[in-house]
Amino acid sequence: MTASNIAKAIAAFERTIIVNNSDFDRYIAGDDNALTPQAKKSMDLFINKAGCYSCHHGPNLTDNNYYNVGPKSEDLGRYNVTHNEADCGKFRTPGLRGLNFTGPYLHNGFEVTLEDVVHLYNVGGNAHPNKDPRLKPLGLTEDEELALVAFLRSMSGTPPKISQPMIP
Repeated sequence: MTASNIAKAIAAFERTIIVNNSDFDRYIAGDDNALTPQAKKSMDLFINKAGCYSCHHGPNLTDNNYYNVGPKSEDLGRYNVTHNEADCGKFRTPGLRGLNFTGPYLHNGFEVTLEDVVHLYNVGGNAHPNKDPRLKPLGLTEDEELALVAFLRSMSGTPPKISQPMIP
């Protein structure tokens, strides 16, 4: 048993945890009533004004790239793997499915609620020397922030069922 094999086993298990049957999934499949009016309004914010879609797209709503969004801590992030100074503070874009089940948020749990995360992005993230230059204040109103949270919650669906394995 090696650390590498343990990591592979955990990764294989994580790939089996699929959150589906969300309001968002039903809406995309053609059920116009699956999203609340607030969530529909927010989908437009997500794609356009807030620009979330530029990093959060595809089936799992992630581009799987690494960005520095201004972490509050001295966490080195991707630098620990690449040893490239430009990667200090960069973390992989998370998928957005099942957010109701995954808080606290960000790579280190620094933001407790989805409202906190949306507000952080709305103000342009935290100061950091390597912060991605595309991360700027969004100019969302409080109502737009709440609408965006409603849309993010629409992606949660049915929680995955995970049972205790039988160990010989």
